[in-house]
Amino acid sequence: MKTIECKVNSIERLSGDNYRIELDPDMVGVKQPLFAAGQYLQLLVPGVADGFFSIASAPQAPIIELHIEAPEALENSTAILKYLKAQLKSGEALQVALPLGKSCLDHAPDLDIVLIAAGTGFAQMKSIIEFLQQSSFRRNLSLYWGVRTASDMYARSIAEDWMRQGRLRFVAVTADNVDNEWQGHHAELIRAAIEGRHDWKSTMVFASGSPTMVYSALDALQPLGLPEDRFYSDVLEYAPRAR
Repeated sequence: MKTIECKVNSIERLSGDNYRIELDPDMVGVKQPLFAAGQYLQLLVPGVADGFFSIASAPQAPIIELHIEAPEALENSTAILKYLKAQLKSGEALQVALPLGKSCLDHAPDLDIVLIAAGTGFAQMKSIIEFLQQSSFRRNLSLYWGVRTASDMYARSIAEDWMRQGRLRFVAVTADNVDNEWQGHHAELIRAAIEGRHDWKSTMVFASGSPTMVYSALDALQPLGLPEDRFYSDVLEYAPRAR
């Protein structure tokens, strides 16, 4: 892991409380790539204890893209967004620590890939998909993206474009329920992946979302033949199950 300086290029409101942040890294004396597809970083914001976000851009991209959900109820996220807006206005550099996370790809595997994302977990999957699009990957690629309401699916047009281009299978899952703790939307997302009738013995899975969703997905897919060592999620690192 290293700490680099980045300029905030732009802040774009996507929908609701979801924002797209574009950072321009100072690459003087820094070797590329800075990260592997699927990894995350930490924004070092004064006064904020954490600031961990999945990287939404591919390692080959000249910029670093983040997707940040910043509702008023999340004080850390709103504080980070306010700081980023100040940096954008002033033109001052932002300190960024990266790369973080083992749930990532640095080569095109000879396996099918299933991506399961909830909410802004789509960011991690976007990085992986764009990396694979520029690689020698020729296996099946599927994306299952679940959100609470249809308006939360802030980049649906991007995923649908990928599907129209024949680059992946995309399934959108909307729970139409504003209660983030309602477990039904987890079940619907996992059920959609199961109904895809994948050959789980020849598949690797990346899951991004709450610990409840991630472990529910693991528990549902293992009996279908998915090897545990082909299930990847940052949750397995920061929220391991008690043994």
